[in-house]
Amino acid sequence: IPRAVAFLKSLPADTHKYIWTGNALDTATKALVDSDLMKYFEKIAARDNVPYTKPDPSGFDLIYDPRIPKAQYVMIGDSGNDEVASHNAGIDFIHVNTL
Repeated sequence: IPRAVAFLKSLPADTHKYIWTGNALDTATKALVDSDLMKYFEKIAARDNVPYTKPDPSGFDLIYDPRIPKAQYVMIGDSGNDEVASHNAGIDFIHVNTL
């Protein structure tokens, strides 16, 4: 968690940050609150608030702001599903093993 916090703090203040997870919303929210990370994110797209899970891009539709060009979005993920989902949504992807 300390590395994730350091990474989030290193981003410019005007960076929009969202979560797109295959977990349930309650599970994701609890984990973010328990680890004191919730304050860094504006929205969460979770498996129970999208019609289809990753790699379908419908989760991105929940967090996408059309005023922000897709070229300014990047997905950071740790799975092949994350990578395919970002490709299907038309955004860049960075693969990580862990933060």
